[in-house]
Amino acid sequence: MAFFALKKMSRPVTHQDGSVLFFTLMILVIMAAAGLTMISNTVLESKIVRNASSRTLNFYAAEAAAMEAAQRLENETNVTRLNTHNAVWLNPNGPSDPPLADFNQAWTLSGSGQNAVFNAATNTAYTTVRVGVAKSASLGLENPDLLWEYSVLGRYYDSNNTPIAMIEVGFKKRY
Repeated sequence: MAFFALKKMSRPVTHQDGSVLFFTLMILVIMAAAGLTMISNTVLESKIVRNASSRTLNFYAAEAAAMEAAQRLENETNVTRLNTHNAVWLNPNGPSDPPLADFNQAWTLSGSGQNAVFNAATNTAYTTVRVGVAKSASLGLENPDLLWEYSVLGRYYDSNNTPIAMIEVGFKKRY
């Protein structure tokens, strides 16, 4: 009887001809899903990097416009021009200690109230707002000239002339 039981156990199991194909297809589906997930993540990360790069370039363009205005302000020697609105980009009567959000009125790029310079080649604009006599400035005992504080602003615009990036730089000039 033991011989007969041993012979029965050694007989192959029937009705499992497609099981290897089924498990192979399951592994293939799992690997395809993992591959699609990796591709999706790679595409998303590329978009993130592209947006970050674009934002950085926009910021640098706005900063370059502000630096151009600061350089022009530094090079300006005409005190009358610094004290009046003789130059389009100089705004001598700015509010006292203005927050950045209040500078929207400082961006008239054309027309009779123009108070900013727009560079169409670089899609940037700049303007300056004189804040007033700088805090902790000298009383003028040793130097009669006052130290004036300016807010120098630069903006970068997209192709639709919508402002994309804006930067404010503090600037002081004695005259």
